[in-house]
Amino acid sequence: MEMVWWAMIVSCLVYALFLTLFLKGLGSKTWLDGIKTGALFGCLFAVTIDLSFYSMTTMYSSFTGILVDVIAASISAAIIGVVIVLTWGKPKTA
Repeated sequence: MEMVWWAMIVSCLVYALFLTLFLKGLGSKTWLDGIKTGALFGCLFAVTIDLSFYSMTTMYSSFTGILVDVIAASISAAIIGVVIVLTWGKPKTA
């Protein structure tokens, strides 16, 4: 079956929005904040999704796949978190 591209694009945009709101809510301001907060977000998000799939499907047969996915999601969200924080710009001082 072929991938539905519009759904993938919307999914990525919503993920980025959700991560941005998470970063803003926790007050992330530096690149180190972006790494730590992004990794936490990626870890929690992946654990939620992976355990849901594990409980309802045959997608995962062991926890090894879940662990690898959680690590990969944490790393990618940390990188995305840094990019988001660094593109916010500096607040204007009066």
